[in-house]
Amino acid sequence: MTELRLMLFLCFSVLMAACGGDGVNGGGSGGFAGGTGGAVGNLSIQGSIATPTFAFVDGDTNDPNNPRQDNNFVGEADVQPLGNPGVLGGYLGSIDGSADVDDWYFVSLA
Repeated sequence: MTELRLMLFLCFSVLMAACGGDGVNGGGSGGFAGGTGGAVGNLSIQGSIATPTFAFVDGDTNDPNNPRQDNNFVGEADVQPLGNPGVLGGYLGSIDGSADVDDWYFVSLA
């Protein structure tokens, strides 16, 4: 479930960045001025975002809601398996005060 939340956040962030503006002052192309078009009151956005089944998340991140899987060493227990095809979203930085400078993955290739 947390992988889905992460992918939804990433997809939404990419979509917002693709608009080219801040939603108020416009931006982008086509003369879009942003704003609400004169509408008053609450507005809502509806739709859905789907992530592919081949999207994977790094097993050791700072997100406490992600299931934790160490993948810092080349060893059978510490190598994170990935599917094929696959797209990976990862994290490289400090985790619990320790540097996370290595992530190792296993994938079967044809």
